[in-house]
Amino acid sequence: MAKVLFAVGMVILILSSALQVVRSVPPPLIRQSEAGIKFLWDSVDKGEFWNHIPGHPSTDSAWIGFLRDEGQFQVNNYYSRRFQTNEDDASLNGKSFALSMVRYERNAIHKFNPRENTYVRALAKLLISQFAKVRNKEAVVGQGHRLSDDLARIRQEEEARRAELAARNRDWGRDLSLSSWRGHEGEQQMSEGGPSESLR
Repeated sequence: MAKVLFAVGMVILILSSALQVVRSVPPPLIRQSEAGIKFLWDSVDKGEFWNHIPGHPSTDSAWIGFLRDEGQFQVNNYYSRRFQTNEDDASLNGKSFALSMVRYERNAIHKFNPRENTYVRALAKLLISQFAKVRNKEAVVGQGHRLSDDLARIRQEEEARRAELAARNRDWGRDLSLSSWRGHEGEQQMSEGGPSESLR
């Protein structure tokens, strides 16, 4: 009886392991990325490699551009480092399918077993990580441009404020000198026997 229970327990353990999705903790770059990149990363853990990103139009167009510009180079480089001259092994391990995805010969989703197709899984994660780096750099550059624009606006506002203050000071100074001149003129009238004599 103990042997039967042990065997049943082992079968359950094996089945639960086989059914469990291979999940990895995303690196900080992915965790800090936009939702479309997180979607791609999580999809790979589920055994899906997308060459488009449904529901994320701005990220989708950038992902398509990245795969068209960089994808073929990245796929060839990845497989040549692992299989060097053995194209048959590279193809058996997903190279031809990956190339068809990045060339958009197949415009869809590539489903694979993440436990068995470790090369496809690793390649997909590499592509997504490279894409996240590009998007992060673009975001930093965009922030730099926005900061430059904000600084320019602040400088213009400060210059306008200073010009207004200088004009107010100039007007105040002119008004002050006019009133002191009028006051001086009144003193002269008093010393010459002006209005003060009429009060006597």
